[in-house]
Amino acid sequence: MKPSALDLKKLLEALSKEEVDYVLVGGMALVVHGGDLATTDFDLALALDEHNTAKAARALNLLHPLLRGVVPVELDSKAFAGEFVGFLTDAGAVDVINRLSVDGGYQGLRERAVRMKLFGLEIQVASLTDLRSLKSRSSRSKDLEHVREIDAIIRMVSPEE
Repeated sequence: MKPSALDLKKLLEALSKEEVDYVLVGGMALVVHGGDLATTDFDLALALDEHNTAKAARALNLLHPLLRGVVPVELDSKAFAGEFVGFLTDAGAVDVINRLSVDGGYQGLRERAVRMKLFGLEIQVASLTDLRSLKSRSSRSKDLEHVREIDAIIRMVSPEE
């Protein structure tokens, strides 16, 4: 498999087909909120119970995952045990982030998530406040750019009176 361009529709369809409990986070979540900075992957936060991780494994297996971009793998529920795991798939690079520095961990992230409809599918996207929290803990320059963009979007959506 050659690395593919990002295909959000393909990823969301696979996750929806398997009824995975997830929240879209990272740069693509910012894009969905209206940001215009480029991103090169999809970041997901998952409910980490064994039933859900088995569904996530089935969903990503539909997209022919490669570990480190070269080794074909068959995922199972244990594939998401680490703090972070990434795969190259037919939909593009997918990173699953389990270390969430937000109030309430995954459950809090999910409760505050914005429900959106994309490609006819109902999805959960991290709130701008949670995205800002996740991005601001990084020292990477692109994450700091994302924080500035999040701040600008928040000001546009909720301008001070």
